[in-house]
Amino acid sequence: MMNLIAVTSEELGELYREAVHTVYEYGEEVLATLDPTSPGYKRHVKELRGVTLTLQHPRKRIIDSHGRPFNHAFNLGNFLTVIQEREDVASMTFYNPLASKFSDDGVILHGAYGPRLAFQWKALLSQLQRDPHSRRAVATFYTSQLDHWQSSK
Repeated sequence: MMNLIAVTSEELGELYREAVHTVYEYGEEVLATLDPTSPGYKRHVKELRGVTLTLQHPRKRIIDSHGRPFNHAFNLGNFLTVIQEREDVASMTFYNPLASKFSDDGVILHGAYGPRLAFQWKALLSQLQRDPHSRRAVATFYTSQLDHWQSSK
């Protein structure tokens, strides 16, 4: 039987650091992916299953990390490209000069959130207007037609 681990914190930065530490301490090394388009290609990774993460104060959701500093310009740019339903590299490159590294063809960001959320906005807003506390207002970024059957960065 798998041991269950619970990680709880008041703010997201602390939760993030504690989760990384927990994976480092208790994670099991797993085989690296054989897909050369994956960022994990030829890398050893650790995996930890059966973990529950609890953020006690959801409004404290900015990760403050020396190893991965918060980039206000990138986050604003990412937000704008999502609400504009953009998937072109040029839009994101202004905010993140490395954006083209995540594109297969240098033009389109295959995994861009905006187009994947486009058809879900109305339903999400409608559900939350009916019930602001609803746990049924869920959006998904994964699309089997786009993600499962084709290789992409």
